[in-house]
Amino acid sequence: MKCPSCFKDVHRFSCNCGCIVWFDELGQPWWKHHDCRPTDQPEELGRRGRIRALDGTWSVEVEVVDVDVVAGRKRYQVKIGSGRHPVWKREADIHFDG
Repeated sequence: MKCPSCFKDVHRFSCNCGCIVWFDELGQPWWKHHDCRPTDQPEELGRRGRIRALDGTWSVEVEVVDVDVVAGRKRYQVKIGSGRHPVWKREADIHFDG
C-alpha cells in the first residue's frame, strides 16, 4: 500500500476501536511511518466548526486540517482564524456546523 500523502510503501493497521497506524515495515521494532500525516478521513478535512471562547460562548471559528485517533478517541487538528499554527482539540471540544 502507498501512503496517500508521500506515496512511500507503507503498511496500514486498524482495529475495531477506530485507531489507524501506518508502519514503514512489519515486525520488530514496529517503527511508525512519520514522514507525513496521512488520514483516512479526507471528507473531514476542511470541515468547519466552533470552539468555546474565554467567555464560554461557541464563538471561535475553526477549520479541520488533520484527524487522528488516540486511545480510541478522535481528535482534530484545527486552524483557528488566520495566521495561527494549528492546534489539536478533542472531538468533544468542537461544535461542528451542520
